[in-house]
Amino acid sequence: MYGGNLKGATCYKFRCIALHQGRAEDPGLGYQRILFLAPSERNSFLHNNVLNDALNVDLSQFCMDVIHGVRKWMQVESGSSNYQRNMAAFLRKHAGGLPPYIVGMDVYA
Repeated sequence: MYGGNLKGATCYKFRCIALHQGRAEDPGLGYQRILFLAPSERNSFLHNNVLNDALNVDLSQFCMDVIHGVRKWMQVESGSSNYQRNMAAFLRKHAGGLPPYIVGMDVYA
C-alpha cells in the first residue's frame, strides 16, 4: 500500500514509541520521524512522501488504510480458533448501559 515506505513492523514500532515513550521520532523507524498531516481547509493531499529523513503520511488516509487492513485481516482470520476465542472475550456493546457503572447510554466494555 505504501510502496515499501511504511511496513507493518515500522507501524508497530511507531505505535510502541508513541504509546510507551510519548515520542514521535526514533531513528529505529527507518526515518527520523513520521509526520502525520491533519486534514486542512486547503484540500491539499500530501501522502507517502519521504522528505529528507522523515516520512509524511496523510492522517485521514492512514486511518482509512488501517481500517481497511483490519477488515481484510478479519476476513482471513475469522475462521481460526484463536480468532474466535479472542473475539468471544472482546469488547461488546451494552445497549442502554452497564449497571452499576453507567445507565442510559450505550457502553462498550
